[in-house]
Amino acid sequence: DSDNRNPGETLEEQMDTVINLTTKSHVTLFGDQSIAAEPITSFEGAGTEVALQTPPPPRGTDAQRAASIRSEDAALTSAFYRFLHDTDHLAADELIAGVQQRQLARRRFDAIARALTGSGLGALPPRAAPVDDACHYAAHKAYVGSCGEWHEMALAFSSTLADLCEQQGGRTEALVGAIAAACA
Repeated sequence: DSDNRNPGETLEEQMDTVINLTTKSHVTLFGDQSIAAEPITSFEGAGTEVALQTPPPPRGTDAQRAASIRSEDAALTSAFYRFLHDTDHLAADELIAGVQQRQLARRRFDAIARALTGSGLGALPPRAAPVDDACHYAAHKAYVGSCGEWHEMALAFSSTLADLCEQQGGRTEALVGAIAAACA
């Protein structure tokens, strides 16, 4: 939200704003956290340029949320509307394949979560800390090795791997084993 021209805002404050306003995607915090207290102007300039003539549109409104499409749903949504409006004869096949891939990914990740926590995806608490990059990478590589290439219908579950890494305290052994079992 740099367009608000708040020269005293820190990177951490901006990240908090982004997290609070993002409803259709996964915000991930990564990299060097030691610069979080730095003002944004250290990276984007002093903010002395003329303010925008038109104020930005309101954020976080119900209308904005209703018009948004989650990034992991873009391919399914596109195929659905092309099928619905009969503009692409291949859209039905694409839609069916996409739904099947999404369901397979959902079943796999539910089985992985259930094996590690005793509960399915719905009971998994969201992360409270930044992503453990080493654990997430190991889990991703285990998924690709056991389940095949990561595809767009599994995209929504990348954050699930990060949540499970936190739940496991960064330990990968049980997580890698649960992934292998779910994809066997």
